[in-house]
Amino acid sequence: MIDSRILLTGLLVAALLLVGPPALLAQDAAAPAQKTAAGDSVKKSAGPATARVEVVFRDGSTVRMEAAAIGMVVATKYGQLTVPLHEVRRIRLRPRLSDEMIKQIAETIAAMGSTTFAKREAAMPKLKAMGVRSLPYLRKAMQDANAEIRSRASKLVEEMEKQIPEQELEVTEHDVIETIEFTVTGTVLTQSFSAHSKFLGDVQVNLKQLRSLRSLDAPARLQFNMDAAQFASANRWMETTIEIERRDQIRVTASGQIDLYPDDGEAGTYLSSPKGANMEEFIGRRGRGKGDFKPGTLVGRFGSQGKPFVIGERYSAISYETGRLYLRIIPSPFDETCSGHYKVTINVTKPSGDGSPEAKPGKAAKNTPKK
Repeated sequence: MIDSRILLTGLLVAALLLVGPPALLAQDAAAPAQKTAAGDSVKKSAGPATARVEVVFRDGSTVRMEAAAIGMVVATKYGQLTVPLHEVRRIRLRPRLSDEMIKQIAETIAAMGSTTFAKREAAMPKLKAMGVRSLPYLRKAMQDANAEIRSRASKLVEEMEKQIPEQELEVTEHDVIETIEFTVTGTVLTQSFSAHSKFLGDVQVNLKQLRSLRSLDAPARLQFNMDAAQFASANRWMETTIEIERRDQIRVTASGQIDLYPDDGEAGTYLSSPKGANMEEFIGRRGRGKGDFKPGTLVGRFGSQGKPFVIGERYSAISYETGRLYLRIIPSPFDETCSGHYKVTINVTKPSGDGSPEAKPGKAAKNTPKK
């Protein structure tokens, strides 16, 4: 005869193995019911309960807040991915356009390649009136197989980049999620997250209202490819997620080659490294870059209004300024869209007293020679 107490204990153990202990069930039930665009629930990710973030709304306003560290669900070309918010460096969100608007932009861009001159001319002001909504599609059209579309798209992009506020120029065709380990493009399906702001209190943040989100806790190390087609153009700066404080030790390295004139059978002739190309060897003094910089030079600045300085292949300094680090590539002297990219690595630490020069306001620190 089996003792009834033993039998009861065995049944209880079996029940716990099937459904989980009461404490875990209670945590599961208490998880916040965040939703994705597909209506699926999103629970908090493993790791810290909250993440300190700075969000930028579509109207340009900026708010710092403590966000629930949920998993951000992203649809990519290769399937869905869940990214813990506490591992996100930055998210750039594309404008949420209707299918009808996307179709209208595509048709208007196609009209720039029409065989009818009047249709080609009429398409350009329509695209320009759409503003930042059409900008990522026009940048893509700069590589179109139709020469007329390429030419007109390039002209529109140049005009619009001079007129649109700089903080809005990073608009993309897809959402871009930069994490500690990798960068992925796709569509963020998570619709909202809970957060607390010092001035707003407890809020529910709708991602449709955001232009970008960046972490205030992510390590100050960043590695990425800098696309010449995007950032070797007039007034086009890349806004990194790196925030510089006074006396921070900054180290930047860059490598790779870009082509300053990839068209018309000249591909591979006018190449540049991050140090810039000595165009005088090819085409005389008219080949100098903008201002004091050679074409193809990788340059930086601190803050949106800072004075540009040369980064080149290697830069090391102790900052005298504060602000976000911006980067750009000096454009081609041929007014052509460049191709290729530079691989850039940024490290920021507290100064170690190693005698590195200070990057003083309006004056770049002297680059450390590459060994």
